[in-house]
Parts: sequence; structure tokens; C-alpha cells
Amino acid sequence: MKIQIKFQKILFLVTLVLAAITLVYGFSYCTGTLTYAFNARSGRFAGSFRNDPIGADEAYKFVMGAGDYVAGQWNEGGVGFNDLLVVICVVFVVICALQYFFATNSRRNYYITNYISVGILIVYAIVVAAIAFWGISHTEALFNQIDFERYKSVYDNVVQNGGTGWQYYSDSHAIFQIGYAIFALVLVDAILLTLNTVWKYLLMKGEKALLNNNTKLTEGVA
Repeated sequence: MKIQIKFQKILFLVTLVLAAITLVYGFSYCTGTLTYAFNARSGRFAGSFRNDPIGADEAYKFVMGAGDYVAGQWNEGGVGFNDLLVVICVVFVVICALQYFFATNSRRNYYITNYISVGILIVYAIVVAAIAFWGISHTEALFNQIDFERYKSVYDNVVQNGGTGWQYYSDSHAIFQIGYAIFALVLVDAILLTLNTVWKYLLMKGEKALLNNNTKLTEGVA
């Protein structure tokens, strides 16, 4: 039982840290590569560059929740993937923190509240990972449609003529690859939480059976 409890404490601490990492990822999702692409969307530049010169509009609408670009401005859209990601990761952190409130991370014997709380955590972790994989993969698919050769030619032309406005272009997929790795770890963590809960249940069941047998032997001797 001591080994199980030690493993349990470490696992829940890792889960809390991992949840915090997902939140940091959510806040930093639109940095670097995506920032460069979104700075070249419709309406950001004058003249012929207004009409989505590199094909970044669809990615921008999906990630940021913007509507269509009409009459010189972006219409209000729905909830963007980035906002959704941040919200579900905030809730993920809260649910992980609640495990410490219920002492699910350190309790020797689980009560029904502990099973319920860890069950919610496991299911939610799987949901978070599923939403993240969907959103990241869809963003990457839209990102792949961006014409970076066009971006490079316009950027180089602007720089050569002493102009400003376009940030340096980047077609790096690092932000997506990091996301896949993080949320794959979330799934692995959910599996470990499940196995730990089963382990806990079996140990408690065995301990209870052993106590019952000892009680019967004691009554028999008496």
C-alpha cells in the first residue's frame, strides 16, 4: 500500500503540472508562426494586399473566432479555437486542484467522493486531449494552405524597398508538434490515473477481505 500511495502522490502532482502546461500552451498558441501568418491577413495592408494575399484568412477565422472580412472590417464570429483551448485548460487546472481538496492525491482509503472526483478528472482529461487534437490538426491543415512563397516574395519586396509592416515569415510547424506531444501526454496521464484507481480499489478490496478473515479467526478462537 505504501508504494501505491507514493506513486499516487507523484502521479497527481504530475497531472497538476501537466494541466498547467496545457494552459501555458493555450496562452502561447498564437505566437511565433501563427502571429506571422495572421499579420498578413485581409485588412492588415493596403491596396492589392487586402484580399488575403497568402491565404491566411481561414486559419485566422478558425483560431481567433472572427467572421468574414467585409467592407473593410472583420465581422464578429463565434468562439475561436484559441479561446476554447484556454477555457478548457483553465477548467482542467481547477479539476486537478480539486483532487487536493478531496485528498484524492494522498488518501489511503478512497471514499465514493474520491472515486467520483478522479473519475471526472480522467474523463475530462480525455475530452481535453480530444478537443486539442481536433483543433490543432484543423489549424495545421488550414496553415498548410497558406502560400508562404507568396509571403516570402512580398516580404522581400517590402524590405528591399525600405518598407515596414510585414513581420518575418515562418512556416514552422513547431507549435503544432509541441501541442500533439503535450496532449498525448495528457492521454497517457489519463490512462495512468485509471490504472492507479483500479490498483487502489484492488488493494482496498484485498485489505478488507484480509481484515474480515482475521476477524472470523479471532471470533473462532474466542
